[in-house]
Parts: sequence; C-alpha cells; structure tokens
Amino acid sequence: LSEAEAALARGQYAEAEQLALRVASESPQFPAALLVAGKATVKQKRPTKALGYFDRIPDDLSDTALEAQFLAGELLLHGLFRPAEAEQRFRRVLAQNPQHVQANRLSANLMGMCGRSWEAVPFRLKLLREDAFTSADLMRLAQRETTREDSGMLAQYVRESPDDPLVQLALSVAALRQRQNERAEALLRE
Repeated sequence: LSEAEAALARGQYAEAEQLALRVASESPQFPAALLVAGKATVKQKRPTKALGYFDRIPDDLSDTALEAQFLAGELLLHGLFRPAEAEQRFRRVLAQNPQHVQANRLSANLMGMCGRSWEAVPFRLKLLREDAFTSADLMRLAQRETTREDSGMLAQYVRESPDDPLVQLALSVAALRQRQNERAEALLRE
C-alpha cells in the first residue's frame, strides 16, 4: 500500500492505481487500497471508474469510508455533474462528522446553486462556527438569495445532467427570477 501511495504522491497515477488494486485483491487493507486507486483514477480523468472504486469501500463509519464518501460526492458534483447524488453523499459524511468543513462548504454551495438558499444557511453557519469561512461565504450568508452564485456552473450541469432533479429545480428558480412563471411551473412538473 505504501508503494501505491508513494506512486500517487509522485504523480505516477496509472502505476498507483495498479499497485493499489494488487493490494486490494490480496490484503485486508483493501479499503485503503481502493481509496488510493480511486484517487489515482481521478487524477487520470476517469471519474466513472474512480466512483466505482469509492463505491466498493464498505460504508462502515471508518475514516477511510468517510473520505471515500466525501470524494465520491465531490466527484459526483464536479466531475460527473450529478448534484442530487452528490447531495446524498455529503449528507452521509455530515451525519458521521458534522464539522467536515469541505462537505459543509460544498453542501452550502450546492444548495445555493439550486435555489435552496435557506437550506444553505446551516451549512454556512457551521463554517462560521468552525472558523473556516471565507469572505465569499460571509457574503452568501448575508444575501437573501444565493442561486446566482454558481449560475455559470449551472449551464454545465444542464449539459451533462439535464434530468437531475436539482438541475431542474435550479432551472425553475432561474425561470422564476426572469418572471417566466409558466416555464418554471413546467420545469417543476417534469
């Protein structure tokens, strides 16, 4: 496993993946090896394969499982553009570790992007309490509506996952902002 981790640190991602998979097939350390394989595969820009490795790690409340759930959520959000599934992963992480800074931040941003401003508030307050907030987090917390914060990203989500329920919700909120009430209603009915 240490050889796989060293190859990952050196940027030799294909080698790290192969070494980690060898450990996973031969050793009781297989969850940690699958985590290394997943990280190496992310670096090789193979998100679907990486998600498969993360999903093979037992969700047993271990630190390895927690990291795998977070990395899967991050990958679902930013690599595969499936926000509804990403939200589920972040919620699992936060159920185990409510202070997880990155899961709180990504959850808040996801809620804001989808027009769920009030649902973003607890995540942002957690960042504030953990002394892990940025000036952008404070600005978003002070604003009543946060949907516009990631409107540039929304176009990417529409292209990649037009049927995702959170993408549909974000589109309907955007239509409401433009006073396109009939379009917003049609989107919500889909």
